[in-house]
This record gives sequence, structure tokens and C-alpha cells, in this order.
Amino acid sequence: MDKKIEETREFLQTIGMPKAQQADICCYVILAMAGIKPDMSWSEATNEWIRIHDIIQFVNTFYGMSYAENSRETFRKQALHRFRTAALIEDNGKATNSPNYRYRLTEETIKILRTMETPAWKESIKRFLCYHEKLIDLYASKKKMTMMPVNINGEGFDVKVKQGDFVKQGDVLVNVDLDKIHQLGKSTLTMVLFTEGNKVKNNNLNKEVQVNEQIDITF
Repeated sequence: MDKKIEETREFLQTIGMPKAQQADICCYVILAMAGIKPDMSWSEATNEWIRIHDIIQFVNTFYGMSYAENSRETFRKQALHRFRTAALIEDNGKATNSPNYRYRLTEETIKILRTMETPAWKESIKRFLCYHEKLIDLYASKKKMTMMPVNINGEGFDVKVKQGDFVKQGDVLVNVDLDKIHQLGKSTLTMVLFTEGNKVKNNNLNKEVQVNEQIDITF
């Protein structure tokens, strides 16, 4: 039991988390979110969506703790909020007071945890640290990005396809009346994120472009 806690602490220390986020409660959060019980191998780690309630129940059941339900805010402030900022975990974008609000380990985090206690551990850590700052920026952008509904009471959008339709390159999916969107007080700013930027072959992405200017991007 203590072995798993210390291994988790070593991980948090190695990637540079502050001392406060290396405390036992933070280690328990990582273990619960990875679904790792004391007798399990790190190769069995998972990253299912999970509630704070589920984390507390997991820790109490498998690690012999007795955290009360009213300790949820402590878990949130000391561990979950900090881990999300560090791009170790992400949330599902629901309102924080929603019963459907969930957290999970990011794909990058789960991949590195699965290499713990293997020959690939050091190389995995090294690779993770190389792009960790980029991950923080990426997940911060995902968190801040506000998704505008496809319909604003049916105004401004003329959708040309429906769910299940097959489309090909060049097909018009939807016409948008930008003036109408502005009249409704909504922003027309559109964010495009490339989660695998190393596969983008265009070298002229970091520049300002004009409306209707075409940019060819290949992968």
C-alpha cells in the first residue's frame, strides 16, 4: 500500500509538482483516477471519467482511509485544481455544480504512468517533460474555449446536412449569417486546435491572415 503511494509521489516530484501537491491526498487522487489498487501493476492504469465522490470511495475502500464526503473541497483545491492546471488531468466541460461533472487523467499522463517500474520509465519521463509546457497551454486553451451552440433559436444557421449523412471534400455543411450572429451578441471568433502539431507540414502557420485568405494545411 505504502509502495504505491511512494511511487506516485516520485512521479509527482519528478515532473516538478510543488511539495504541497506531493502530499498523500494528492497521491491518492492519482491512484484513484488511474484505478490502481495496492496489488495492481501500473500497466493496468486506466483513465475513466470519475467524480470526486468516486475518488473518495476508492481511497477509503482500497487504501484504508476514512475521508468524509465533506472533504471534497479539500480534494478539489489541493489536488484536482492543481493537477488540471498542470495538464495532468482534464474535466468534461460540464458546470462544476452539475451531477455529471467528471475528471480524468489526460492521455499523456496515463501513458507515462503505465511505464512506471519498466525500462521505458526514464525515457517516458524525459519525453513528457520536453512537451509538458505545451500540454499546459493546450489544455488551458481547451478549458477557456467557449463552445457556441449550433443553433441560436434557429437563427443565423442554415444547416445543409443531418446526422448520419455522408459528406465529401467541398460539400457545404452549413451556411452562417455572421451579421445575424453579431446582432445576437455572440462572437464569431473560431478557434482551431491541432493536437498533433508535429504532423502539420505547413511552415507558415504563425502569421496573421485576412478574411477569405486561403491557407493550405497538409498532414
